[in-house]
Amino acid sequence: MEKVIGLSDKGGKNKPVYLWLGCTTRFYFEDTVKSIKSIFEKLKIDYKILDGEENKYSCCASTLWGIGLNEYAEDNRSRLEPIFKKQMENGVQVVSPCPGCTQIFSKKFGFDPKPKHITQFLFDNLESMKFENPEPVQVSYHDSCHLARGLEVIEEPRAILQKIPNLTLEELSSCGEKALCCGSGGGLRAYNKDLADSMSSLIVEEAFSLGSTMIVTACPFCERSFNEGRNLLGKNIEIKNFLGIVDKYLK
Repeated sequence: MEKVIGLSDKGGKNKPVYLWLGCTTRFYFEDTVKSIKSIFEKLKIDYKILDGEENKYSCCASTLWGIGLNEYAEDNRSRLEPIFKKQMENGVQVVSPCPGCTQIFSKKFGFDPKPKHITQFLFDNLESMKFENPEPVQVSYHDSCHLARGLEVIEEPRAILQKIPNLTLEELSSCGEKALCCGSGGGLRAYNKDLADSMSSLIVEEAFSLGSTMIVTACPFCERSFNEGRNLLGKNIEIKNFLGIVDKYLK
């Protein structure tokens, strides 16, 4: 397989991709972190983790922005941005598996080029990705609010999933920019867990009724929410991060 170039300078020299995992992925989804590392190894992508040991307690403050505590969020941004820029090379690509982090970094921070969600980054390298899957599988993909409405990333993850052999993508009735919220947006799960659970359960119920054996989402907040909904309903349906399914079938 040819080496995938995350970003190169004018002389063609490769620069590492800077990976921002985000709080939810870093602290709750070790399996997703392993999938990212595995995917990058398979694609021969050089990367550095921006929120590694040195910055492991740093946060983009997406929730603070979302609930209107802008002054605190701005204080956080003004403290972190110069630290990040000092640590990174000029002109490197920041990539994150968290749509909320990606949106905040794209719209509130002064990164150049603009950070990308990892589905965008992988889509850019789709020609280099080869998949194998011997068994038929039907999945329903859920569009997260931050990814579909905030970043307008809708077709990229679908294009990648549709490249996997024997995978059938069964769309939910509300999808794309009109997708239902999973229940974790805007701090709702912390404020009103019952309402959040009812929203996540609604989506899990629909995916199960469609005959899908798996709900795939590219957002760690959605993944947590659907796990809650699935457990409440007692449905036999797998909740899978987008990166987990890509890693599973990527050669």
